[in-house]
Amino acid sequence: MQQIKQRLEDYIEYCCQKGYFNGTWLAYKDGKIVSKGARGIAHPYEKTALKTDSIFDLASVSKQFTAAAVLLLRDRGALSLDDPLKKYFPRLPYEGICIKNILNHTSGLPDPGMWAIEKAEEESAAPSNRFNYRFYCEAGKPLLFEPGAQYSYSNGAYTLAALLVEMVSGKPFRDFLREELFLPSGMSSTFIFHRRKDAKVPENYAWPMVLSGGRYRIPEELDDLKALIQLDPNEGDGVVNSNVEDLLLWHQSLRDAAVLTHATQSEMFRETTLLSGESYPYGYGWRLSKHPLWGRMAEHNGGWPGYSTKLYRSTEHDLMMAYLLNQTGCDGLARAEMEAGLKTILLGGEAQYPKTLEERRVCIPESRLTPLCGEYGEIEVSLKNHQLQMKMTYRESLLESELVPVAGGAFIYAAMSTPVSLYGESLQITLDMKPRTFKKTK
Repeated sequence: MQQIKQRLEDYIEYCCQKGYFNGTWLAYKDGKIVSKGARGIAHPYEKTALKTDSIFDLASVSKQFTAAAVLLLRDRGALSLDDPLKKYFPRLPYEGICIKNILNHTSGLPDPGMWAIEKAEEESAAPSNRFNYRFYCEAGKPLLFEPGAQYSYSNGAYTLAALLVEMVSGKPFRDFLREELFLPSGMSSTFIFHRRKDAKVPENYAWPMVLSGGRYRIPEELDDLKALIQLDPNEGDGVVNSNVEDLLLWHQSLRDAAVLTHATQSEMFRETTLLSGESYPYGYGWRLSKHPLWGRMAEHNGGWPGYSTKLYRSTEHDLMMAYLLNQTGCDGLARAEMEAGLKTILLGGEAQYPKTLEERRVCIPESRLTPLCGEYGEIEVSLKNHQLQMKMTYRESLLESELVPVAGGAFIYAAMSTPVSLYGESLQITLDMKPRTFKKTK
């Protein structure tokens, strides 16, 4: 136990010095806290220090609470996971979607994108879950696939889940979570919070910080993030706020079946079976995996401008770790390696220290870069100042940054810290967890 504690804290200290870690953490094993701490600042300008009870927006780690609320209502006989969604949302133009499809991301629902934001602006109203419902009813967009046929991560589906909880329970979503999940689990520091709408910011609040122009800033100060900020009133897909201490209480609540029975949890932690018979490692609000020593694992990450969060736990042993960061925009690939390293250490292994993008860079002659330039469908690759640049539209934002050459003939797209393979006639990149190939068109 002491060895794991030392490894974790040495690793976090290194990552803090490198600029990847600004936040809080808690590691727990067999009834004892292995390590807990806070490093960094809670506000980019006031420079107040973070504390272990600092409150963070959990982003998509929130989804497990939405799923738990729906399961709790099912256990009380208020609904069935096989109920068609149209039973509760009669205006919905789609057939064949049931409640479980929105919990395991197999609904095929399209992404509301900017539609809800623009419609709310037209009507001088704040965007909300109900505008997402209107998108599905009014925008005329077809399903992406037959419900149950594929897995496709959907924030919009989880906003419908929150509306469903309100409709069936007769309570505001935030009240249902507080009264039925958080307080029975002892989580007195966990709540839904909209910083741009709610009146009072908690005193121990960790403000979101986004790296821009070489310094950290509050997201709404950045023009390219203003559209995302308008999604703040949505619920169900995010905006649960908490700290690492309450997340330990949540782990213990699940372990002890204080709110959800073990039978219900076995459903929540069961892999999704697609119509083809194939399985996908996602349950209801949790990503799933197996470890040779610790058995079945459940985890989820969250990302939002200024926040990067993670909670993982063993569903067979008394083991969990959470870390909450109020910092985005730094080297994303190094941060991904840091996340994997923290998990490796907790599970008893030794982790490699992450490298920065610049530490990965290799030198490639310009004569080898020039043939890679061109148009790959909607992506443009060009050579500027002896460096490859890639321009693409992603989530309705125009991105342009360097393709950094790394070992093995690969590249890293600096704007997203994402690996890219360039073969002259095709370009491969993973977007929203889906590998995509673009053929050279010009």
